[in-house]
Amino acid sequence: PAVLVNRNDPAGRQNWTLAHELAHLLRSNVIVICDTLRVNYSEPRERFADTFAAEFLLPREDVVQYVERQGLRSLLENDETLNSIARRYHASREATARRLESFGLLPRGFTDDQFPRWFEEWRRREELRRREGYGRKVARRRQRVRELGEPFVDRAIRAYREARITLSKLAEDLDLGVVEAEELVAERPAKRRAR
Repeated sequence: PAVLVNRNDPAGRQNWTLAHELAHLLRSNVIVICDTLRVNYSEPRERFADTFAAEFLLPREDVVQYVERQGLRSLLENDETLNSIARRYHASREATARRLESFGLLPRGFTDDQFPRWFEEWRRREELRRREGYGRKVARRRQRVRELGEPFVDRAIRAYREARITLSKLAEDLDLGVVEAEELVAERPAKRRAR
């Protein structure tokens, strides 16, 4: 079995995904291809996987003892405290807050109240990261085109557009990531073949 994890997700989110998918593997709910846009998280197997991930990453006894030992109970509603606990357990801030709510250490509804603000912070960071990375990715694609030569790149893209090679084969031939190869195809207009 293989689990795909979004490398752009924060480490805590990646760990949650891994623990969630591990639960499916342990229960033999093996999904060959997972369409995350169509997953129904109210299904029993999805609820089980989320419960497993929470227990696995944030075990009740250890988390409660840690909070008490560190004297953090009165500071739990502070972002920095939540972030430090999340880092300690390699979980996301949201998962940590929800777990603390379930232990009665945070008031019910706290996470839902804070989530819009947390999401907006994340969205701003992602937008900045995307903008910074976009320029580097474009430069890399242009560099590959220069190195390989326009005729080779055009033939490879034409082969992909005509379904003679797969996107992964195109990416391999151009020595790019799959997403970068797809972006290169999108930014290069289709050229007509000379007859």
